[in-house]
Amino acid sequence: MNHHHAILCLLIVAAVCSAPAGAVILEVTVTGVVEEVRPSENLIVASADATVGQEYGNETVRTVYEPLEPTVMIECAPPDPAALGVISAGDAVALTLLGGMNGPCIAIGKLQETASGDPVITDLVGDPAAMPVPLVGEYALTYEAEPDCANATGTVAPALSVNVSLYAEGMEVFEKTLLPGESFTWNGRNDGSAVNVTFIGGEASSASCPGSEGIVGPQAVATFIVAVTPPIGSDLTVPETTATPTAAPGLLALSGVAALAGAVLLLRRG
Repeated sequence: MNHHHAILCLLIVAAVCSAPAGAVILEVTVTGVVEEVRPSENLIVASADATVGQEYGNETVRTVYEPLEPTVMIECAPPDPAALGVISAGDAVALTLLGGMNGPCIAIGKLQETASGDPVITDLVGDPAAMPVPLVGEYALTYEAEPDCANATGTVAPALSVNVSLYAEGMEVFEKTLLPGESFTWNGRNDGSAVNVTFIGGEASSASCPGSEGIVGPQAVATFIVAVTPPIGSDLTVPETTATPTAAPGLLALSGVAALAGAVLLLRRG
């Protein structure tokens, strides 16, 4: 086992030891190229050629890509049908799958490449907490979901609302509470960039609900639509392949398991 894989294994062990009991379903994040989009079947077919993991150093997170040999064909329904209007055949994408390569897709991001060769996401549909590939323009998104405890089932409950925090270059620049179906747009930087966030709906952890102590089950998953207008002069291109091993600078770790979300096989925050 080389040094890189040893670091990933240690991070996974640390996540298992520190994660809430409810966070039991593994997530796999891959990158690849869309082969087909089938709107009538609500299906996206992609050829995955790399896995995505994260490393730590000096209180920062590095997103790391490891080639998949051979490539893996993935067929999945997107987290929301809106993805079918964003993703097209030939696009480079990142996919986060719940429970393994054959699991449901809980996040899909459209990939572009910066002038320095770093993959970034311009459009995301699904759970941003499950996507380790960074947004373009050094933006980042976190959220806390309020559970409907009266309708909780095991470790999850319907999300009544989400409190969304938007970060730019590592600094929190905006915060807003959204109900299902609500959205906001932020364009406070003087570089032509903008971020539009819509909360579709989903689940919240029931950990704060009365009587939830000790319950084991799946983690909560919420669905968003995120569209980022890149800064002027970003000079983005479509990656020819996503399989070249690279280490792109990530963002400051905000919490133990949340910062690890989307590693090759990793537990998410419940």
